[in-house]
Amino acid sequence: MAQTTRKAIVWSLGGFLPQALSRRTTLIAASIAGFLLVAFPANIGALVVGALLAAAVCLSEAVLALTSTPQSVARHSTISIPYMALLALGVGAVYAAHSTYLPSVMWISLFLLTISTWLASAIPVFSSTKPLVATNFNFNPRITKLSGVQVKGFFRLAWAAFAVIAIFAFLSVQATPWVSLALSLLAFSVAAWSMVNAWIYADRARWRTLRELRRLRPKAVIPYGGTATYQAEMWYPYIDRLGEPYFIVSLTEKTMNRLAANTNRPIVVPDEQTAADVRKLVPDSVSIAYYPHNAAKNSLFRADKRYTHVFVHHGDGDKAPSFNPNSAKYDFLFVAGQGAIDRYARNGVKINQSKFKVIGRPPTEAIEVDRTPIAEKTRPTVLYAPTWYGKNKAENYSSLTFGPDIVEALIKRDVNVIFRPHPASRSNKEFAKLIKTIQTMLERDSEHSNRRHRWGAPAESDATVSDVTNASDAMIADVSGIVTDYLQSGKPYAMATTRFTPDEFNEKFPTSRSGYVVTPSNGDLTVALDRMLGDDPLAAYRWEQRTYYLGGFNGRQAVENFLNESRTIMSSK
Repeated sequence: MAQTTRKAIVWSLGGFLPQALSRRTTLIAASIAGFLLVAFPANIGALVVGALLAAAVCLSEAVLALTSTPQSVARHSTISIPYMALLALGVGAVYAAHSTYLPSVMWISLFLLTISTWLASAIPVFSSTKPLVATNFNFNPRITKLSGVQVKGFFRLAWAAFAVIAIFAFLSVQATPWVSLALSLLAFSVAAWSMVNAWIYADRARWRTLRELRRLRPKAVIPYGGTATYQAEMWYPYIDRLGEPYFIVSLTEKTMNRLAANTNRPIVVPDEQTAADVRKLVPDSVSIAYYPHNAAKNSLFRADKRYTHVFVHHGDGDKAPSFNPNSAKYDFLFVAGQGAIDRYARNGVKINQSKFKVIGRPPTEAIEVDRTPIAEKTRPTVLYAPTWYGKNKAENYSSLTFGPDIVEALIKRDVNVIFRPHPASRSNKEFAKLIKTIQTMLERDSEHSNRRHRWGAPAESDATVSDVTNASDAMIADVSGIVTDYLQSGKPYAMATTRFTPDEFNEKFPTSRSGYVVTPSNGDLTVALDRMLGDDPLAAYRWEQRTYYLGGFNGRQAVENFLNESRTIMSSK
């Protein structure tokens, strides 16, 4: 009934006109009413018409506040400001023309009421603020309960107060100024309190964290669209050395929480996974972005041309991610050596040579070089570091399916074993079971021999790749970036495969050519271990490949190269 009443009022005010005109009929009615009351406050005819139009506008707004949804009233709140201002001007003029009793108080009251409407129009802007998802700030977003009168309740109060004030003014009641002042102060107090309450909510939920991010004036950002957090974590120590503030943008809250478990660097999540929402989170001070993972949604960041986009990758190996065609879309690629550049070309990925910056591998900084022949070492230690099972069968290069055979063969040769599976391997039930099987083998052998094996946390979460590399004398891996990192040490290694013959493997994965190929065949495994742990005939070639894949830089030189290239890019922005 109330909604029908409002529609009838709006129609009577001009809703029967063409849509382009009828949309503004309430404003037109308020304008005519204000004009008549201001221009002809003593004319009975003008007073009656003006009063009727003012009453119609007032009733229309009152019915809106009573019947519409809070969202509809919120959208309409800003439009109500000129209605109230025009009608307040007319009512004030009528009162001043008919009464000399404190007209200034009346004008102040109407002014306060209009200002109240203006203040209330800000409430939906503040209260609808979407909470920011962020962590590791001094002022993390805090969601507080938003209580108190909201915009719909206020507009009921405001238009009711205005109606009472208008009636008193038209009747020239002696107490009109004081009644008006009391009602206006009430409306103003409610509007101001509600607006401040909503502002505090918006500030705590979003704005103060974004202000802190802008004050930080970050020079770099790590956009992260992956889920395996180690990919980003390996680059923190080197970006830290730039001595410039930086932050991380994660595309999901779940990944943000995983990243936050191992860093105190600020992390934010965009409201939506769109280029526009991502752009809102990156301050103008940012001049460089480091991408440790070639996620498809990195394109959301690359769309922003305010800063330079650098792909650093989390590993340099022969897997498909190391020659992903999307790599060509970055401004620069920091690669370890010529081997990485040739890998793209060999797989048909055309990238302008000017985009490549050969810097070596900074994550190998702590890896120690060892030129002592392994045959001269008593009971050597062998690192077994199988990769994960990949996104699909075509990308599954893991040797874990015959990992127990590899470990058993190593134990029979009286060597110490360090077992470090890929962090993602346990997400597959079969691979998690294989990992447990190997760990049980090492535990039992440790109990019944004097061999010192390492598995579990001491070989994984409590140790870095550099730690286990330095602690070992040789390595067995598969198609993985750890092979290139291990080359830095100069020590012998083998690469295992379940899908290819040794010749096919050498042809398809060039990093295996300076290592020894292991297959599930007992003969291949025996020959590979004999050569790797014996005379190591590939030692000289391995040192050549070390230069080819790592640029001829040791880890410390690689870090300096990373810093120098980064500073050059940052200074150009």
